[in-house]
Order: sequence, then structure tokens, then C-alpha cells
Amino acid sequence: MAIGQAMGEITEGVNWLAVGVGTLVSIVLGWFWNGSMRIGANLALQVVATFLLAWIIGICETRQAFFEAVLVVLTVAVFLAGDGMRLNKPTLAIVRDAGLVLAMGTVMVLAQVTF
Repeated sequence: MAIGQAMGEITEGVNWLAVGVGTLVSIVLGWFWNGSMRIGANLALQVVATFLLAWIIGICETRQAFFEAVLVVLTVAVFLAGDGMRLNKPTLAIVRDAGLVLAMGTVMVLAQVTF
């Protein structure tokens, strides 16, 4: 499979407006959810990760794969919870982090449906 064909599979038909809106609204939600916005490399990584999640949700939407989108969001939330447990984070912090991913996923799906 050629690279151009592979890129077409993950870019064609994607509602980029909804991806952008889902990304921006999720970043703002995370800012309020966590009570602060960290500046620097951590913020850059969070923006990239948020965009990639919104893009995956957008790909799922083009394929009418709602349940796959839900599975992706649940997977990310469970990975974060597991990592929080590995790092011995307080339970409230683990719930906060995983809950944010679930809320962001909801925002991203709503953006795809709305725009």
C-alpha cells in the first residue's frame, strides 16, 4: 500500500472543522477541569494528543463507527487510570484524569455530530 493511499484512508472525508472544534473545546475543558493550564512541553504534548484523539473520532465518524470511537476513548481512559495506579496517584486524581478523557471524548463526538 502506498503512503498516499494510506494517508487518504485517514484523511479523506474527515470533518476537519469538527476535529478542530473538538480539539479546542476539549483543551479549554481540560484547563477548567484541572484548574490550570501548564505552559511548556507538557501543554504541547497535551494539545497534540487531544488533536490526535479528535482525529481518530473524526475517522470513526466518517466510517459510521460510533462504537469503535467509544472503545478508543475508553481505552485511553483505562490506560490513564492504570498509569495513575502505577504511579501511586491518589484515587481522586486517577478518577479526575480518566474522567477528563471521557468528557473530552463526549465533546469530540458531539462536535462531529454538530458540525
